[in-house]
Amino acid sequence: MMKKVILSISVLLLLASCYTYTSRLLSEKHITKLPYLTRAYQVQDDEAFPKPRDVSKAINVFYQYWVFKFGDEEEKVLTALNSLMIEWGEKPKDISKSIGVFSIHGIRITNGTIRGVTVTPGYIWVWKGDNDKIHSTALVHELVHCALWSINSHADPDHEGTEYEGWTLEHTELIYEVNNLLADMNL
Repeated sequence: MMKKVILSISVLLLLASCYTYTSRLLSEKHITKLPYLTRAYQVQDDEAFPKPRDVSKAINVFYQYWVFKFGDEEEKVLTALNSLMIEWGEKPKDISKSIGVFSIHGIRITNGTIRGVTVTPGYIWVWKGDNDKIHSTALVHELVHCALWSINSHADPDHEGTEYEGWTLEHTELIYEVNNLLADMNL
């Protein structure tokens, strides 16, 4: 009997904390569905930047490049992108509050700031930057992590390093190519 009471109280506390977080999130931020994607959303403080249609275009460009370079026969990447949640941050995050931050070459970084992080296979956080252009954010970089996580059992946090497998020089080149095209598109 006591176990049931403790379990019930624990469940109620968990639900109350989830409700509190969700209520705060909904009252302080805007959650917007991304057009052209089945279950993808973005969370942001205001509706000025980035526009949902522009984010959807950027994701579509990324996916087209991904398919051209790496394929997606089982549509795992497409499924991941269609159910993505992107949270846009107003300022970069302090690295000391993050776990497992690596440079593009696989060197562990312990101080400074990060511009993006893939939290789960379907949730990324991206600093929106200072110039209101998607190509200058870490969005495309984080989309690579999402794509890799949908294929592997991890997002390959050390990038081109040797601790995890998946990320190659071709993935890094894809980021530059997609961001250059997004810049040409004025996104």
